[in-house]
Amino acid sequence: MGELGFCSIHDIQVYLTEQLRSDIFVDQNVPLLLVRLLHNKWLYTFGASLRCYLSFWDTITYSQVVSVFLLPLILYGLFARRWRRFLWPLQLVMPLFFLFNPLNLSLGEKILWFRIYYVFLALVGFIKLVINFKSK
Repeated sequence: MGELGFCSIHDIQVYLTEQLRSDIFVDQNVPLLLVRLLHNKWLYTFGASLRCYLSFWDTITYSQVVSVFLLPLILYGLFARRWRRFLWPLQLVMPLFFLFNPLNLSLGEKILWFRIYYVFLALVGFIKLVINFKSK
């Protein structure tokens, strides 16, 4: 879903339209009430949105956009004690920024901001590592 794993609200809408159209077409001889119960728009929307949201944390997306050598620094930046209260909410909100795309970014701009964000996290992890070594 989405280009290079960067899905957006538009991709979710297209998926829902295709999914509901194909499901209703298949269930032509079934009573309408049963069709409405089986093909719940809210459940489809939640499933597609969750899949899209979690696709931003996919390892394939990371390896395509960010260097694999930065991954230990990114993980150390997220899991080390200092500034963790600030970084985890930022990490949880970041996919919503790309999902809703309030700045109407193109694919290249999304990749650039995704890369900048994770290089920032790697830099934070490196600073935490240096501070940890200096304090010991």
